[in-house]
Amino acid sequence: PFQANGANLAVHESFAYTAASALSGQAGGSGFSAAWQDGNASVASGSLAYTDASGLTLESSGNHAVATPNTRLHRPLANARGADGTTTYVSFIADPGDNAHFWGVEFWNGNPDQTDRVLQIGNETGFGVRVRNDTNKFFSQTDSNSHFFVVKIEHLAGNDAVSVWIDPPLASEPSAPDLSFTPAESGGFVAFNRIGLGNFGTPSSQAIDELCIGNDWNSVTPHPEDFPNFELVAGEGDADNAA
Repeated sequence: PFQANGANLAVHESFAYTAASALSGQAGGSGFSAAWQDGNASVASGSLAYTDASGLTLESSGNHAVATPNTRLHRPLANARGADGTTTYVSFIADPGDNAHFWGVEFWNGNPDQTDRVLQIGNETGFGVRVRNDTNKFFSQTDSNSHFFVVKIEHLAGNDAVSVWIDPPLASEPSAPDLSFTPAESGGFVAFNRIGLGNFGTPSSQAIDELCIGNDWNSVTPHPEDFPNFELVAGEGDADNAA
């Protein structure tokens, strides 16, 4: 089962709902203020998986969600992210189904529309990241496979900075992201109070799993080595301890 890494994990959605049920209206997980809203997506059996290059496996539980073509779903957070001087980490596994259409995990500061969207990880004019609907940068990968993403947003006094990793090592934060946006490139604040997924390709079906929002790298990249198990072993001193 998924094991949260302390108080630094603020939001977690493992889609632990009945397989084949509709996602809209589901209100599990933690760190949200309301249920999933709008759009068409269903819950599919089992978790999406990620193992990094060193063999560490991301903790997972529950099931996963699959968005039908031409849909957008979203869910408001219990606590908005974006106070100056703080840092937000977001992670998720996403499988686009096919990577030649508009799809993405989307972040909004307000309503789930074009005006209020501040960040998109997916494919708008190519496989990559779009900040505030203006600046696009693209990953070197162009495949249609499942990938694990980690997003870091540094909420600064002026414009914010954004870093994104695709399929990173789980144990610790790499020094260099795969894509990054300086404050000048981000064009403003990347605060958000709502997150969701959009899928506007036919007949593609986008899948998402293990959505986490936290305050540091470890909170959104849980793996078994973070949670050692201790075993009682008989040996010298047992009789004294029992006395």
